[in-house]
Amino acid sequence: DCGGGSIKNAGDNASEYVLSMGKRRVNLLILTHYHSDHVNGALQLMQRTDVETLIVPDIPDPDGIKDTILKLAKDRGVDVISIGNDTKTVKVGHMDFSIYPPLGARDENELGLCIKCSACGFDMLITGDVNSETEYRLLEYTDIPDLDLLIAGHHGSGNSTSEELLEASRPEIAIISTGYNT
Repeated sequence: DCGGGSIKNAGDNASEYVLSMGKRRVNLLILTHYHSDHVNGALQLMQRTDVETLIVPDIPDPDGIKDTILKLAKDRGVDVISIGNDTKTVKVGHMDFSIYPPLGARDENELGLCIKCSACGFDMLITGDVNSETEYRLLEYTDIPDLDLLIAGHHGSGNSTSEELLEASRPEIAIISTGYNT
């Protein structure tokens, strides 16, 4: 994700970070869903760096940003993988990404992608903004290993990162992405 709902230059921040490391290419950009706090910097990042592959969920986007992002990706020659009903596994260097399809039932948060990244015996899980009901479906859909790192769901909200997910994954570390609110 490349967001920051109220941060107008989230893509500039991300691209400045990549460029400051002497890199001009982003191998893989995964957008979990199309809410602004997850995608509002994607356009700037794609304009300022060479994104090799973009992965997006095959879900409706009532705000229309999806079409704009996909058009820019096409114009810049970015490979696009749209995740619909099946898990997609992508390898980047020594990292394996398992991108799980939308498993929710109602709103865009619940229809977001979940991603497991494994590298050199290190496993992490990102659940975007899915709620606990969708986490249950994820646990039924696939075996989640003991995790080294869990990105807490929906910015640490009370309806995500359920006890069931925590018990199944037993993360050593959890990170909560929050904004300037509670």
